[in-house]
Amino acid sequence: MLRHASSEVAVFVSPYGAALLKRCVHIVLDGTFAYAPQGVVQIYRVFGIIGGEANPFALALMTGKHQSNYDIVFENVRGALDQTVGALKIKFAHFDCERAAINAFSVHFPEVAPKMCNFHIKSNINRKIQNLGLGNAYNSNSKIENIVRQLGALNLLPINLVESAFQKLFEALPSSDIDNDFPPGVCNSLRDLFAYYQNQWVRNSLGLNFVNIFDIGDGPRTTNHAESYHSSQRHYFRAPNMLLGEWLCAFQEKHHAEETRIRDIMQNRIEPRARHPTAIENDRKLNDAREALEFCLEINSNDSEAYWEGIVKYLTRAGAILGYSSSAHLNLSEDNSSV
Repeated sequence: MLRHASSEVAVFVSPYGAALLKRCVHIVLDGTFAYAPQGVVQIYRVFGIIGGEANPFALALMTGKHQSNYDIVFENVRGALDQTVGALKIKFAHFDCERAAINAFSVHFPEVAPKMCNFHIKSNINRKIQNLGLGNAYNSNSKIENIVRQLGALNLLPINLVESAFQKLFEALPSSDIDNDFPPGVCNSLRDLFAYYQNQWVRNSLGLNFVNIFDIGDGPRTTNHAESYHSSQRHYFRAPNMLLGEWLCAFQEKHHAEETRIRDIMQNRIEPRARHPTAIENDRKLNDAREALEFCLEINSNDSEAYWEGIVKYLTRAGAILGYSSSAHLNLSEDNSSV
């Protein structure tokens, strides 16, 4: 299963893993330095979603994180997939915002749409709220909470509506702290929050399509599957920075167990792990909100008040489901969460 070995990168992918990865509509890609063997900067894994369960079907040991390193990884992963039978079914690849990896991936998988992890977007927005001194106002004022919800859910709109909806929300921002009974400076800070979002996400250098996830349907909106897997490595690897030989022995044992499990799932001998009930409910609520939005867009002219009211209502509802809330944040186990 060793596909490539050099001083920079070692790539592991089995024929069975390549065949399964090729069948996945959604893949998740993520790296970790935790429990990397000695001399290795990062372990990079490519996960496929089979039966609602994420499994690592390709792995790379990397001594660097430059685009040239990732180019070797994805050249070999693509080569392994092309040697299996059947058409490539991958449509979406979910990343955190590591540009070197995304750029290299797009060279070798030009037909696959890279998507930004929504959990990272949400975390960055929440961090910006705190940095701007909006935390107390956000926690105590429902109007500000709804503004944040609407902003945070913009990437769940059809991509052709994102920029116009952003402008509508910006124009509707409150302009007077006194009239809204806000602490001094809140209105200016809200404008700064919108300026941050526009520069960081609407005008993202990787393109708006990278940030927008309206088109992924019921697919994962985050890379949490991968991050949860990486956090569980302590159960399978004795210690960080193991000698390479010892690490490889532990990896082979783990890989064999994972392939056995996925074979059992594919042959209906065992059930895949159940998703968290809250994640299932969130998907249902988002689908309901999306259907209501699509109906609103169909029956109303795009210059009508009802059209834009429907968009704002959808954004408020979707933002709440995603966990943009001053009073309660979703705290799901990452391997079962798709928020």
